[in-house]
Amino acid sequence: MKRRHFLLLLVFICLVILFRFYNLPQTTRFTRDESSNLRDMKRIWVTRDITLIGPIDANMTIIYPSLTFYMLMLFAVLGKFEPQSPAYGTAFFGLLIVFLILFLTKKLNKKLLPFVAALSVVWFPLIESSRWAWNPHLVAFTSIIAILLYFRKDKISFIFSGVFFGLSFHLHYLTFFSFAAFILLVGLKSLRQKKFLVPILIFLGFFLMIVPFIYFDWKNPPGLFFNHFWKNNLIRSHGAPDMLNFIRSFSVNIYQSLFYLSQNMLLAIFLGFILVWLTIKDLIHKSQSLLFLIPVVPQIAIISFLPTFENRYFLLGLSFFITWLIYPRGKKEGSLVKFAVLIMILGSLGQLKNQLTKPIREPAAGTVSLVSNYIRDKVNKDDRKNVNVAVLASPDADPLGVVYRHTLQVKGINLLLENQFDITDNLFVVSTSDEDKVRKDPANVMGGFRKGPLADTYKLANSEWRVYLFNRY
Repeated sequence: MKRRHFLLLLVFICLVILFRFYNLPQTTRFTRDESSNLRDMKRIWVTRDITLIGPIDANMTIIYPSLTFYMLMLFAVLGKFEPQSPAYGTAFFGLLIVFLILFLTKKLNKKLLPFVAALSVVWFPLIESSRWAWNPHLVAFTSIIAILLYFRKDKISFIFSGVFFGLSFHLHYLTFFSFAAFILLVGLKSLRQKKFLVPILIFLGFFLMIVPFIYFDWKNPPGLFFNHFWKNNLIRSHGAPDMLNFIRSFSVNIYQSLFYLSQNMLLAIFLGFILVWLTIKDLIHKSQSLLFLIPVVPQIAIISFLPTFENRYFLLGLSFFITWLIYPRGKKEGSLVKFAVLIMILGSLGQLKNQLTKPIREPAAGTVSLVSNYIRDKVNKDDRKNVNVAVLASPDADPLGVVYRHTLQVKGINLLLENQFDITDNLFVVSTSDEDKVRKDPANVMGGFRKGPLADTYKLANSEWRVYLFNRY
């Protein structure tokens, strides 16, 4: 390898690592989804209880398989189950995703490798999903492996391609829609080529990954996984009331997807024109790339049944979009692809500073970690009883502090329940405001503490966050 190439590779690797791991504790999101996952991972680790049950949504209506827990478990253990520790696992898999994308690009279209490498370093969707420990953000890892295996074109690889698509389904059920479109297209292609075994082998691998859950639901009606999801998913509960609303929502979500890719209103419009033009060219030339574009459409369509656009649902089809974009084309079309990549790079650069320095949502995992450690140490040192926690006068919209309750439970501190403030003697209040504003907060949880003595105050360094310890008497 030439010295120049080696230096470029070294800079590339350093930047990819930097943009995935830098300032992670102070920026990564940590809501009740992540805190309940952390609590469950700690329970699995302590009890050595191998389970099929994984992340559960905040409404306790959707239960996913446990693959997410096992992918992130090592990082949680190494990080001593601190709130930010699973995010290091997501960052690690985000790093692997970049190299999988480059490997896929090298396999399909070497000419685009420098452009795709530059995009992979700064692209908003890849950085966001790498810096936030959530099951949808791991889908690209398994999906790209599945697509790579599909291109190997041998029987064993087809089966394992289905296996990894099945693992994507473990991570999020809505990946089924892009996979279903893909397997249907592969089936139609195989019928024309009279290679009937290909879709069968892929589906066999997929089916092998979901058999345990189908069997569990069948033996334990009404089931926990697929049957339960079918009855309680967001689409059924928030479905668009008529086709007109769906069409309107679908067109809006196409724009939202373009904005997600480019992070700028004007750039999203330019990107849309380029991708439409590429699609027309692919249709004219009957390009095999359409095999990977079409599965993106049902992923956007399924979002259109939901009340709002959510990045994570488009992210589930991102691997297909990437494969379509880098698929070999003629010289003119290749130039359009390069222009599209440059647009996405430019838009992403505008958001890079915010991604590396500002929390996705307050409080960040590092804040929760520091606050929880303070409360744990204070309770243990002073042997305090009848302890509770609240969050008031701050950007955090949860006054009951569920994320702190989960985290303290992981740390061995059992608080009184959310409805037991009337028997609480020691109330830790997490806030970004001064003591006087906290005392005057109208929340019921302060009822018995407005005039109580302030026993201690803890202020986080270089932060507005602080903790007040109020005694009832």
